[in-house]
Amino acid sequence: MNVQVHPYKQGTCFPSRILYANETRKGKISCPTFRNYENATIIQWYKDCRPLQGERYFMSDPYIFIENLNKEDDGYYTCQFTYTHRGKVFNVSATRIFVSEGAPFSLKCQARLGIKKQPIAVVMWDVNKMPAEYADEEKFHREISYFKGQHQEYYGEATLTISNIEDTDLQSSFSCVAMNEMGNTMTTVTLRLKEK
Repeated sequence: MNVQVHPYKQGTCFPSRILYANETRKGKISCPTFRNYENATIIQWYKDCRPLQGERYFMSDPYIFIENLNKEDDGYYTCQFTYTHRGKVFNVSATRIFVSEGAPFSLKCQARLGIKKQPIAVVMWDVNKMPAEYADEEKFHREISYFKGQHQEYYGEATLTISNIEDTDLQSSFSCVAMNEMGNTMTTVTLRLKEK
């Protein structure tokens, strides 16, 4: 099962309306949540949804180091890593998204849950490892929908809207959880303030 988490806009891989800032001026970007898993190994870094490759980039778990930084190195970075639990190998993607303090922000997660309607089909957001429905109702608004694709594939989509970004949100983790009768998977997003 593949789960990607990003603010969604039809036809784009990442939201062009958001200006991204990151740690690239220091030449080092860390993979969020990587240290939460034993035996984790990063298998790929992405920038703006494209595999990050070239002699300027050096991976050393959980970081990627960039040589000769320039303005084009600003962007939307995602790390994909694997870990083993009870003999099974799991894939995880983690992304850093940069936001404006005091502004509203929406996270959208879309998961393909199988072919045709599934007996078990769940897509939801967790805030700090608790289901979003138990979070502050005035601050967080959630919407969940399910639909079929053009080839009978069955999708779930969960949107979590934060009414205004505060310091506490920058310390929080937001996880999209997708589940069907074959199992479940999760991907986690952390928020950072964009540069002024």
